[in-house]
Amino acid sequence: MALGNELRQSIVQAVQKQAVSQACLAQMLGVSVSSVKRVWQRWRQTGSSQALPPAGGRQPKLTDQHGEQVRQYVLADTDTTLREVQRWLEMTYRIRLSLPTLSRLLTKLNLPRKKRHSTRRSATRQPMGRSGKLGAGRSNRSIRPVSSLWTKAA
Repeated sequence: MALGNELRQSIVQAVQKQAVSQACLAQMLGVSVSSVKRVWQRWRQTGSSQALPPAGGRQPKLTDQHGEQVRQYVLADTDTTLREVQRWLEMTYRIRLSLPTLSRLLTKLNLPRKKRHSTRRSATRQPMGRSGKLGAGRSNRSIRPVSSLWTKAA
């Protein structure tokens, strides 16, 4: 757990006063002895008890220039699939990206991921029942056998 700046200041002030040992101070503040030692060592070396900023993380494989190239490639053929973009990146720039990473990239670039189907949607829809499933809500009693349609009811 990261120590807050107020707690760090309290540690420095208490160690400076030498009122109690570092072990006793750690127990009183509910932190480990090594945390007290680290904060004190940082203060002695830098004059600050503030926490270091985050160090960063893994560098992205694609630069902004690559992102723009992907944008141009996808806009040139809007029916390009993620797998085709993946292969193109590998062949052109020797960069391997997973399909989820490519999907996030296209979202970041505001490019569509879903492709149009070659057939049009049907204009008729099946009714939905209360459960939200197609065909639900139909009862077997309302369906009459075909043979009964041609015979007279007695």
